[in-house]
Amino acid sequence: MGARRLAFGAIGGAVAAVLIGVAADAEPAPARVEAPIVQTVLPDGDIRYSISVKVDGAPVEAMLDTGSTGLRLLPGAVPPALAGRHGRQTVYGYASGVEFRGEIVNTDLAIGQASSSRSVALDVVKSVDCRRDRPDCPASRVDLADFRIAGRGVPGQGFEAILGTNLSEADAANPLEAVGARAWIVTLPKPGDAAPGKLILNPDADDLQGFSLFKLNAALADVPGGFHDAVPGCLVNLEGRRQLCGPVLLDSGSPGIRIVADHPPGVGPWRPGMAAAVTFADGDSLLTARFSADGDLPSSVSFTPAPERAREPARVVAGPLLFHAFSVLYDPVRGVVGLKPR
Repeated sequence: MGARRLAFGAIGGAVAAVLIGVAADAEPAPARVEAPIVQTVLPDGDIRYSISVKVDGAPVEAMLDTGSTGLRLLPGAVPPALAGRHGRQTVYGYASGVEFRGEIVNTDLAIGQASSSRSVALDVVKSVDCRRDRPDCPASRVDLADFRIAGRGVPGQGFEAILGTNLSEADAANPLEAVGARAWIVTLPKPGDAAPGKLILNPDADDLQGFSLFKLNAALADVPGGFHDAVPGCLVNLEGRRQLCGPVLLDSGSPGIRIVADHPPGVGPWRPGMAAAVTFADGDSLLTARFSADGDLPSSVSFTPAPERAREPARVVAGPLLFHAFSVLYDPVRGVVGLKPR
């Protein structure tokens, strides 16, 4: 899809300013906007992240998910003015096996001081179910009234809205692009931080300093649902000196590290405390996030078989662990993702 379907590779830091900077004859740069990212420890100990938005003028706390696309509201988060609206029907699924069935409606959206100049397509969820191949998904354990996003099927645990910022196209609009963001930086709070993290829309030159840039990988663009945010990297078993290299998805909504492949990869087995890393090559340098496998939920490593009918490249879906190691820059206009060690 245009600039979003670019080849694997890294872009030297010296080129960064040219790629993301605004040309002299271009239209004026949009205003920089900063919004806090709140850290919430759920009753079961899982850590999630959220952004406060305004939908049709009403405040909504939405879980921040860089692994999905679109703003989606459960019934409890739908402003009264939208409750009676109807639109085209839609079905949207998640890796957990949960499927939302709802209607796409258009309304005003604001994130911090950034607001949409036109109506934004979002998903008003009418029912929640499980995919046929995942009948035991979290939605199977709770009624709609008590279901919450990322709540693992525990009644009342989680969020009533999800803000999906992935660059893939979907039935609902990317909410950040919808409020005028050409690029953005996600810096999640680390576990135990008292201060919130930051979502920076339209970062300025100072914000962009220090990022290593990677062209987005087209290998997963045609996977059902599409994954346009993949960057080249490796999951490394430092004790066994084995690694799995390929597309790495930075998914803030994934609780841990998940390998998706058509057969078990040869980088395990993983035992608690095993030395591991996720690496990204940037020219002659190497960006590395070291961790102890299975020390907690973000550092857990699991394997998920790819659908039998699909011929998809093996990939690594990495959750908050990588966001704790790096600030992450997304530039859909130029088709790059940037990483800066924290």
